[in-house]
Amino acid sequence: NQRTFRPKKSAPSGSK
Repeated sequence: NQRTFRPKKSAPSGSK
């Protein structure tokens, strides 16, 4: 799920 979203977490897991 790697769209144009920026994960606010320190590590981009891409759960959502």
